[in-house]
Amino acid sequence: TIEEDDDDDDDDDEKEEEGKEETEDEEYAPLPKPVSKDAPIISFEFPAPMSAKVSITENDVARLAQILNLTDMHKLDAGALAAVFFTLSDEGSLMREGFDDSLREVVDFQQLIEDATLDEKEALQVVDEIHARFACFFKAFERSEGQGANVDEISAGFSLLCAGNKSEKLAHAWELVSFGRKEGRLTRRGLWRFLRSFLQMLMAMSAMTRDLSSGELCATSDSGAVWTAALVFDQTKETRSEENSITFDEFAEWYTVGGFKSASWFELLDLKKWVMAPANGDDNYDDDEDSDYVPSSSDDEGDSEDDSEESEDDDDDVSVIFSFQLTEAGHCLYITSADSGSVMRVVAISSLFELTCDELATALNPYAQVDMNSGEMVMSMKGYNEALRQVLPSASDLGDQASIHFLTTALANVYYAYVPPGEQVAPFADLLTGLSLFVQGSKSMKLQHGFSAFDGDADDLLTGVELHRFLSAVLSVLFACAKQTASLPPDQSRALVNVASDVLVQRIMNNFTEQADLVSFEEFGNWYNEEGCEVAPWLELLDLSKWKLKPQSETSTTKGQLGWGEEAEDDEDSAEDEEGDDDSIDSDDYGYVEAQAKMKLAEEDDEGDDNDNLYDTGDHNARFRFPLMNSTGDTPLMTLRLSETDVATLRNLVNRTGLCTMSPESVCGPMMDAADDGLLGKRDFDAVVRNLIPASGLSKEERSLFSVLLSSIFYNFEATADVPTSTDASELVDSANALELTIGISLLCHGDKSSKLNYAWQIIDLDEDGYLNRAELLFFLRSFLRMLLALSFEAASMGSAVVRRHATEMAGWLSSTVISRYGDKAGLVSFDDFAQWYQDGFHQVAPWLELLDLSKWVL
Repeated sequence: TIEEDDDDDDDDDEKEEEGKEETEDEEYAPLPKPVSKDAPIISFEFPAPMSAKVSITENDVARLAQILNLTDMHKLDAGALAAVFFTLSDEGSLMREGFDDSLREVVDFQQLIEDATLDEKEALQVVDEIHARFACFFKAFERSEGQGANVDEISAGFSLLCAGNKSEKLAHAWELVSFGRKEGRLTRRGLWRFLRSFLQMLMAMSAMTRDLSSGELCATSDSGAVWTAALVFDQTKETRSEENSITFDEFAEWYTVGGFKSASWFELLDLKKWVMAPANGDDNYDDDEDSDYVPSSSDDEGDSEDDSEESEDDDDDVSVIFSFQLTEAGHCLYITSADSGSVMRVVAISSLFELTCDELATALNPYAQVDMNSGEMVMSMKGYNEALRQVLPSASDLGDQASIHFLTTALANVYYAYVPPGEQVAPFADLLTGLSLFVQGSKSMKLQHGFSAFDGDADDLLTGVELHRFLSAVLSVLFACAKQTASLPPDQSRALVNVASDVLVQRIMNNFTEQADLVSFEEFGNWYNEEGCEVAPWLELLDLSKWKLKPQSETSTTKGQLGWGEEAEDDEDSAEDEEGDDDSIDSDDYGYVEAQAKMKLAEEDDEGDDNDNLYDTGDHNARFRFPLMNSTGDTPLMTLRLSETDVATLRNLVNRTGLCTMSPESVCGPMMDAADDGLLGKRDFDAVVRNLIPASGLSKEERSLFSVLLSSIFYNFEATADVPTSTDASELVDSANALELTIGISLLCHGDKSSKLNYAWQIIDLDEDGYLNRAELLFFLRSFLRMLLALSFEAASMGSAVVRRHATEMAGWLSSTVISRYGDKAGLVSFDDFAQWYQDGFHQVAPWLELLDLSKWVL
């Protein structure tokens, strides 16, 4: 919280207070804590008997990067290194002296010193540091101090530092450990040694294990390796050709079909998965492609694809290309190459780059309106969509559904970055300034246009409050486009923007203005030239050339480590890599975060037509069509369409997450348990999903896609849609009716139609008498119908209030027909009554119930 200074009578501080008082009149949400460089970014837990958690921190990553860049170990063939180790070993053991000699064989220390232009003292320090780091590595393999390391295990483990992908290193290590064995087979003990060799190396890289003795290190790695080996043998007992041994091909098959979920740390054998980038904004960072080794902040487990495909598809999309410190506490804004690629894709497929700032303002202006309370111009989501339809390509021009989905999500995400808490509209000047990022023009031109947008009285001067809004508007669009900040809760994101802007406003007003609490654009420019370019360099990103963006085709993308002054490199694999970039402006690694998933459109209760959708997908590719009627059954409200893309998305979701193998009880029970007074919060929903579906089993692209889809489902059940517009629903934001959501989610689970209907009936029947009344029956039917509407991209884009209204009317009509035909005198029906109603011909008016059976989706 920033508090206002009450000492307004101090003449010396009068100008400073006048510059602050308008910008410090509100409380901000607590800021998120800056991520410590000692905080784990990758962790692996091993079970009993030696339970341990091995974590890799940013500092560990930096040390590894330094070692690799100094020694060029990452360019060395693993086989060549193993040959040196074996040559200097004795009877299968590599002693410390032999290890040191090996290091001198493979690392040209003299050349290293010359290349780095070090003086004698500096050279000694660097060499000592390298030897110290490698001594830590050796310690992890030495079972007893002074007894040396198994040469095959240390050779296998050290392959992690060498050239090659994951599959090559696994095959190399397998060959070393299985040498001399028939058909290269490993017993359970041999597999244990194979696994242990890599675990020991990973543990050696962690500072958290540095204080352990050699014995403790070995015991911990043994525990993880023994547990994993037992798991492999247990899960492959039906597929192994021999009972007591396993081949490399059998092991590889185990890993591909699901083993990556339990041993995700194998992914780190590929140094590309350790995407390294500058975390301190150092412009002098050496971004030679051979030195881009640093782990991602999200564990990149789990591609079950062959590494030959990984090498083509796995780009540097999580490497940080810009780093901006925002607060004195150390909060930073990181822009990754994935973020850059996403911004580029918005520009390319939206054709916004063809517009100037003035042309964009002219196009959007007619759809803005005056807020009766504040008197300023605002824009509803409905107006936003209508305006964008005028400037964006038509759906037919975009072609594929993925592009439509991506663009709609990205632009909706930008819009919601400007909607204040508890409001339904965005301030027009703020939104317009943010959207200027995507149009043509220089940084100065966009700054001047944005400055003018906040100059309400047209005197070419901004007050402190107006300047604060102007700077916040620019920073907000960057936050919306950066995966790191978009994954923050909205209140924390907004707080960061406010605090960062506060600091800048105070500096400008205190040091660069002639009039108290008024600043001209010329004075703003003077501030930027003198110090702003250093304290707020993120303003440079208004210039699209800084993102390496050019008007390109939809399939092109920018790859690699890009700095401020570099040219983007052409990549012949860009068309393939683009396929995984659909959701780059999306949720954290499997975190299902709010800013990226809120693709719900405005919840206008006055119309509720299909025009709320930015793009009408139409009937041309619908797999299923179901008319939804009004509450009397005589007027169609809409047609629920499920397209081929919707079906394919559902198939991917239930199969890759394993939801189709889980019972409704196992999925819905934890959600109900997490609810509070019948409401399930978004964070609790995310936590339940994370427990049900480990992120380690999914690729980056799948985590992003499923994050958006599951969050879209959640928001279509949002509780704010269930209250009248006159009611204060602020406490219901980011909450869903737990019972209705869980019944809907059961559609994704294992079981046929009857079992899911019966399960839902039982949990709605709170008095357990086997009967439902009309209201309960409406709720029962509406739960499934809302789920189907949520799975339709076209319908879900209409907004949760519209979806709920249509679902309620249709379910109301159906429940009335059931009660009127089969209800008893008290207006109650049993499950058997409902089943009879369905069999007596009403399956023709509610055929969508058949889709509760996933086999009916032709999955």
